[in-house]
Amino acid sequence: MRKSISYILVLLLIFSAAGCATIVQGTKQRIEISSDPQGATVEIDGEAVGTTPMKIKLKTPFNHTVVITKEGYKEEKVALSRAIGSAAAGNIFIWGPVGWAVDGLTGSQYRLVPDKVHVELKKEE
Repeated sequence: MRKSISYILVLLLIFSAAGCATIVQGTKQRIEISSDPQGATVEIDGEAVGTTPMKIKLKTPFNHTVVITKEGYKEEKVALSRAIGSAAAGNIFIWGPVGWAVDGLTGSQYRLVPDKVHVELKKEE
């Protein structure tokens, strides 16, 4: 009986100690992408996803490459890099190592930088 209660308490502790960033941020982030002129094709990690202006949710545990193209203009590339977000710092003080581990395993401790992409396309010569 005591073993069962101990297991239940441990499970409750684990589930109640979800990481701060997992709760606050999640594992995706909305990125705004725009260009001047508008209507440029947007590719992310080699896949066409739409035209500017647009908003898209991207997974935060990974770096991404945004390529913006428009006929008659030079191609522009922007790197989105993952960085540890401020919500992850709350784990050290609130949830301790368990929360930090949860955020690390889920990837929610990361944010993408920059969170807005705007490019001024230059005409080809």
